[in-house]
Amino acid sequence: MEEIKKWTRRLLWEYGLLWVVAAALMAAFECGWLEEGSLTGHARLEFGLETAAILLTLLGIPLSLRLFSRRVVRLRTLPLLASLRAYHRLSLLRLSILAFIVWGNLLLYYTTVNSIGGLCALLGCIASLFCVPGRRRLMNELEITRRDE
Repeated sequence: MEEIKKWTRRLLWEYGLLWVVAAALMAAFECGWLEEGSLTGHARLEFGLETAAILLTLLGIPLSLRLFSRRVVRLRTLPLLASLRAYHRLSLLRLSILAFIVWGNLLLYYTTVNSIGGLCALLGCIASLFCVPGRRRLMNELEITRRDE
């Protein structure tokens, strides 16, 4: 039981970091600490970055959500501690993909002053809401029962 609490706290802390860094990034641009619109006027560069951001978002979100659930099924046969470690690694991978999408698109939004980056960042934030860690979720995904603890 104590191990599950420890891993749940760690997952929640890492998940919160995604939102804190995104909020700090937005605050830095809104307060003027970072320069907005530094890529405005570079049409080819803007187009290339926006296209890459859209493709990254379209590939990254389904990859992080669907592939994760398929991989977790394999972890259920491992011993408890090993499955918790592997689950943590998979959660970090999923969170890293979503963080790259959110933070990268926020940077794109503020440097190009184009709403495509903001929309893709919003999609990444919405997708991250489907990944909120918790004790019940961890136990359900790994099929941990009271006797396994």
